[in-house]
Amino acid sequence: MKTLSILSIGSFAFLYLFSSCHKPRNEYVEMVFKLPLNITPTTDTVNVGDTLTFEASFPDNLKEEFSGQYYRFQNFDFKTRVAFNKLGDTSLLISQQPGATSSFTVTNELGGITGPSETFGGVGFVYEFNTYKLKIKMVVKQKGVFAISFYSQLYTKNTQLSFIDLGQTASGGKRIAVLDNIWYLINNGNTHFGLYSKNTKVGNITLPDVKNYETEATYTFVVK
Repeated sequence: MKTLSILSIGSFAFLYLFSSCHKPRNEYVEMVFKLPLNITPTTDTVNVGDTLTFEASFPDNLKEEFSGQYYRFQNFDFKTRVAFNKLGDTSLLISQQPGATSSFTVTNELGGITGPSETFGGVGFVYEFNTYKLKIKMVVKQKGVFAISFYSQLYTKNTQLSFIDLGQTASGGKRIAVLDNIWYLINNGNTHFGLYSKNTKVGNITLPDVKNYETEATYTFVVK
């Protein structure tokens, strides 16, 4: 009887282990998408009274940065934010530099900046005909070196993208798309990073998110 009991326990343990190994397991797939923006004029120096124009026009079919695959984002809230900073102290990171929203007069023409504080504001795109659009004009009022940066509040929120179907895992579970970050690309990377690095402390740009924010999503210029 004792031998039978041991065999029974062993059998149950084997069955439990077997079923656990073959239980469908979900896989969370982190994704990053990049939104293009344009700022004109593209020169690194402007004068007081000049106008900067911010524009965007991109389709809702976006490329995922890691896989290269395209996915449709219909009327999606990217939770885009903008930061205005005046640079000049190379011992401070950009996040520690003073805010500078009051150094500009902002006019929204299509979508635009909402709820601005001295440093931050929301950015709302217009979505129509499967395209995201934005147009903002800003008149410069003060001299100095300025940086204007874009980022998403969805960063680190692990937002599940339920409208993206990635199929199943090898065990029969779901492959779940999770938004890791939204990156921004200003003027195809022509953001005057050399000027930026001379006027503020550069962060750890070996990290992909920091590299994007400081080298591609931050536009630096001098106002004379």
